[in-house]
Amino acid sequence: MNPILKDILVVLAAFIAAMSPQIKIWIEDFNNRDKDTFADNLVIREKIRRILVRIRSVSGANRVSILEYHNSQYSLSGLPFDFCSMTYEDTDDKTKELITTFQKFPISPAAEMLLRLNDSKIGHTKDSSTSNDISISQVIRSWGTTTAINFRLGNNVKEGVLCLSWSDIDADLTDEQYLQIKSEILSININLEKIKKNT
Repeated sequence: MNPILKDILVVLAAFIAAMSPQIKIWIEDFNNRDKDTFADNLVIREKIRRILVRIRSVSGANRVSILEYHNSQYSLSGLPFDFCSMTYEDTDDKTKELITTFQKFPISPAAEMLLRLNDSKIGHTKDSSTSNDISISQVIRSWGTTTAINFRLGNNVKEGVLCLSWSDIDADLTDEQYLQIKSEILSININLEKIKKNT
């Protein structure tokens, strides 16, 4: 063996041996950080779920959910945010949960509704299964909903949507209820940002 290569290997082995306690500490710290991040995210997700419970209580909605947008792969046109998934949900006792089936839902059927919500100066829209717009009424009915009031979670819909739905009445909210819900949306946003920072 080449004497220079042998010397390099000896020095490298000595360095690894000397650093092994420190490397072990770094690995343990990294693993513990992941465990803490996971646990922290679970705590935050539970806070968001409790906020949805409060919103459902304030509004009387059958279902309160959060939809977030994502990609699977880019389309040929290169357009992002092709899908949405329900990431949080709270329902009353008579309403079937949809969170496990409402995953990777194409946004194209709801594009018109999302455009109106995105452009809404007040940050929310109301849609009904009795709408004169056939595409809206079809989407609302396909979700088993009579009325849906949707709120942007941020400045535009790509940051997510809070959905309140009623299955059997043409519901509306009072000004006070709208204000309470918008206040809760601020708390949701703060918690969603914490999750993003932890990942």
